[in-house]
Amino acid sequence: MRRRLDPDCLTPEIILDAIIPLAEATHDLHRLMRHFAPYGIGNPAPVFAAKGVRLAGPPRRVGGSHLKLVLRDNGHTLPAIGFNLGDRAEELGTGEAIVDVAFRLEENVWRDGLGRLRPPELQARLLDVRLAR
Repeated sequence: MRRRLDPDCLTPEIILDAIIPLAEATHDLHRLMRHFAPYGIGNPAPVFAAKGVRLAGPPRRVGGSHLKLVLRDNGHTLPAIGFNLGDRAEELGTGEAIVDVAFRLEENVWRDGLGRLRPPELQARLLDVRLAR
């Protein structure tokens, strides 16, 4: 196998469904995508990409191994979380980097410190992030 496969053959590939500007990553798009559920092995959730977007502040490592970002493009912002991508925080710099991201759009529902349910917040679940070329 080592003679037949090079390292590129062993790198996981992300298949994108659409490249969109952050302005299109909306609750309306999320609601539309729910019509195609349930998602699973035979019907994967859609994967979007946004290219050349800025970080609105420094990347943060949270929960030990996760990456928290806020993406910004033309006046639109989108919070983002990348599970097990925390080691990428250093390569993204101090917060003014321009990046390309691959993500799934989801709603984050949580309770505040008093136990009250907060309104759903739209976020990008990062699958990959890299400095824009």
